[in-house]
Amino acid sequence: MIVVHGLDAHPDWVQVIQPFRIVLTEKGFNTFPIQVPVLENGVDADQYEPLFNKADNRIIAAINYLKVQGFEINTLIAHSLVVS
Repeated sequence: MIVVHGLDAHPDWVQVIQPFRIVLTEKGFNTFPIQVPVLENGVDADQYEPLFNKADNRIIAAINYLKVQGFEINTLIAHSLVVS
C-alpha cells in the first residue's frame, strides 16, 4: 500500500500515519509512505491545486519503484485532502 500523508503533515506523522502503518504491518500488509509537496501550516486546501501534478509525479514514481522491487501495488491510501 502506498500511503500519502495529509495537509500540514509528513510520511511519519505520529498522530495518524505512523500508528496506521504499524497496524497494517501487524496485519501482514506492506506499506510505503511517500512525501508529497506541502505548503506552510494553515494554508487552505484549495491552495494545493497547483501542486497536484507534482504529487501525481511522486505517486507514479513510488509505483514504478515498487514494481521494479517486485511488489504488486493495488492500494493507495491518502488522508485529509478533499477536492471539489
